[in-house]
Amino acid sequence: MLRLLVVPDAVVAADAKAILATADSQAEFLRVLDLVEAILISKLPSLSIEEIKAMLDLQDVSLSETQFFKEVFQQGEENLILRQIGRRCGEIPIEQQTQIRSLSIAQLENLGEALLDFGGMADLVEWLRVNVDV
Repeated sequence: MLRLLVVPDAVVAADAKAILATADSQAEFLRVLDLVEAILISKLPSLSIEEIKAMLDLQDVSLSETQFFKEVFQQGEENLILRQIGRRCGEIPIEQQTQIRSLSIAQLENLGEALLDFGGMADLVEWLRVNVDV
C-alpha cells in the first residue's frame, strides 16, 4: 500500500485498484479503501472525492462511509461551529474549544442550532455544561 506514495501518477490508479481487489470481505474492503483514499488524497490533492471514486471505478461505493471521510467531515463541522460561535460570542477560551472538538457530529449539529439563540459566551458555557459529559 505504501507503494502508492511513490509510484508515478500515471500508474497509481491501477495499483490502487489491485490493492482493493485483494480484500476478502466488505468490511476489509472498506478498511483498505479508507487507507487507499487517504493516500490518494494526500498524493493527488487537486482531485475531488468524485474524481478519486471514478479513478478507482467505485460507482457502487459511497466514499462518505469511509472513516477518513467521516473524520474530515467532522473537522469541517467543528471548524464551522467554532467560527460561528466566535462571531456570535467573541473569542472562545481553549477549554470550550477543546469541549467543542470532542463533540460527536450529532452534538455539533445540535450546538449549531442552539448557537443561533446565544447572546454571549455564558450561553455557550451553559450549553456545554448541560449537553456534554465531562
